[in-house]
Amino acid sequence: MSDLRMESTRVAFLETLTERMEADRKTVVVFADSVKVFRATAEFLQKFTGRVFDVGIAEQNMVATAAGLAACGLTVFAATYAGFITMRACEQVRTCVG
Repeated sequence: MSDLRMESTRVAFLETLTERMEADRKTVVVFADSVKVFRATAEFLQKFTGRVFDVGIAEQNMVATAAGLAACGLTVFAATYAGFITMRACEQVRTCVG
């Protein structure tokens, strides 16, 4: 029998992100009103105070914020719903990231 766990991708993302943020203080995450969706607990938010950003329902701002943080030498993860990041933030990906 395999040791592979079957979890949701959200759980796997947050677990992996937690490991990464524990190992590297230059890793940050930007959410677009999706902290609860990714099951980021109060403990997670407190543990990484100053390294977790929630820009609200503003995927465009999430991408621009992530680009700015990356330009400062940080490793940035941006987390939101796939449907919103693929269409709502295309211009910011082109302008701020590309």
